[in-house]
Amino acid sequence: MFPGKALVIDLSSGKSRIEEISSDTLQHYLGGRGLAARLMWDWAKPPLNPLGPENRLIFSVGPIQGTGITYETKTIVSTVSPLTDLYLFSVSGGQVGPTLGRAGYYALIFEGRAATPTYVWIDDGRVELRDAHRIWGLKTREAQQAILSEVEEEDAVTVVIGPAGEKMINFACIMTEGDKQRSFGRGGAGAVMGSKNLKGFALKASGIKPIAWPDKYLEAAKSVAEALRKNSAWMKDWTAYGTRTGLDFLSKASVLPTRNWWTGAYGQAKDISSYFQRDSKGRGIPCGEYCVSPCSAVSEVVQGELAGQSCEGPEYETLYALGSNCVVDDTAALIVAQRVCDDWGLDTISTGVAISFAMECYQRGILTKEDTDGLELKFGDAQTMLKMVDLIAQREGLGDLLGQGVKKASKEIGRGSSFFAIHGKGLELGGYECRPYWGQALQFTFSPRGGCHHDMGLPARAEMAMGTGKELEGKGQFVKALALTSTVYDSGVLCTFSKMVLGLDNPRRLISAIWGQEVSNEELKLIAERILTLERAIITRFGVRRKDDLLPERFTKEGYPDQAHLGSVVPLEELKDQFYKAMGWDVDTGVPTPQKLKELGLDFVTLDG
Repeated sequence: MFPGKALVIDLSSGKSRIEEISSDTLQHYLGGRGLAARLMWDWAKPPLNPLGPENRLIFSVGPIQGTGITYETKTIVSTVSPLTDLYLFSVSGGQVGPTLGRAGYYALIFEGRAATPTYVWIDDGRVELRDAHRIWGLKTREAQQAILSEVEEEDAVTVVIGPAGEKMINFACIMTEGDKQRSFGRGGAGAVMGSKNLKGFALKASGIKPIAWPDKYLEAAKSVAEALRKNSAWMKDWTAYGTRTGLDFLSKASVLPTRNWWTGAYGQAKDISSYFQRDSKGRGIPCGEYCVSPCSAVSEVVQGELAGQSCEGPEYETLYALGSNCVVDDTAALIVAQRVCDDWGLDTISTGVAISFAMECYQRGILTKEDTDGLELKFGDAQTMLKMVDLIAQREGLGDLLGQGVKKASKEIGRGSSFFAIHGKGLELGGYECRPYWGQALQFTFSPRGGCHHDMGLPARAEMAMGTGKELEGKGQFVKALALTSTVYDSGVLCTFSKMVLGLDNPRRLISAIWGQEVSNEELKLIAERILTLERAIITRFGVRRKDDLLPERFTKEGYPDQAHLGSVVPLEELKDQFYKAMGWDVDTGVPTPQKLKELGLDFVTLDG
């Protein structure tokens, strides 16, 4: 197999360098999420200020990027999060990953801090730091277009932050793909970029990714194509509706978080879902060149005061966070809210959960009009929801506090508000109710980046299909198995949605051909377990122990209110025991044991109990 390279750009000095990534490192961590975790272990040590120059941003890809295969349009960004003060990785679609792969890089690393607003132009191996004063303050679409016009390369890939990142809002995101508005959404990587005075970068590559076994790669590509042909009905529905499909089904299954996660059933779910399905049918927009079943589409307001407004999306997580969770069924308002978040560079999940948290505080009398500048923060008020999105984006009034995230906001507000501050380790939860689905509770508890719905396989979906949501026995092994496959996809790197049709064998065949080395499914699972345990080691080094593996008390003490799962709560301590045992981590502390570290080839990791 071929060794790899990392392009490291020191913003403080304005210099760049190439660092070699050994074949051994790639064999152990694949690339993408796994490689970034390995790189982070060497420097991400407390005390570390996420918004200080000592933090780094790592854009990483895997062996698959740059080969031209379906579903390779994904990239990972990793850093220490200002939202959680812990390890973070975030995923985006688009052409960044394939372009990095063709340029011959497994990682693009930014370190230090530029003295003044800066953007970076990377033309194959040539790196140029340029003044960004003219584009500082621009919204994300305009900033990307301005960079393209300056580098005079219309086919270059652009990555930027918006004003939210410049203002270092804790859940500011990083945007790419121009009008397609793809985002590295979770955990505040945009704030880290803003803290470095880095408005963005443009990237162009003319190279060809080397493939060790071209003939076997073609065979693997044919296997991928055949799997897609066998699932043509899924592809057709996914292209037409994307992640918006099934809101009504999820509500009936008690999965759709509503009214700040008070329940998982929303009476207007069908209205929202039907509107966006009807409005965007057949209009799926791919996130990049190699996406054949796009999960998103453009939506436009066609009548009323907001007519003419449009957005890319909104996708499921936005419809949950700003829709059902705020009890807002005004589709025009949801379109505008998505557009504002994209333009300013805000994570829609964290934005929506922060607003719904404030609405419950207001409902309970914890916040009053004196705290809200006269706003009545009522559930179901679409205009108030939109006003709060603006206030968060501009760091004004209550929006400045909410922009810290619900964990930090609830700590400042006090008065028992932590009970319904919906987060895991500081990251607001993705949209899947977990009181009736205990595997999902494990995901929120043990995701290395916090309250993530992505990185451990979305157990609620599988539990719904199997009817095993509240079965306790074997839950740790069940979630571990899902997490291993997801970790392979995030490190390979392939789009997580393609897991539904490609399984594990297709990535295995692709990686084997690219490397020129046969890899088994069991070897991929071992690599994934190594990555998961290393990620756990990173957050352990930042102080996380069993006592910190928590859920909001709403889930462990407040029974589910609706008849389908009346009274259900999450038996968290029993579930934690199961997962620690499944992973080979110490049950009393949650720390990976020396025996497990040695077994996984992580001998260099040393941890206190």
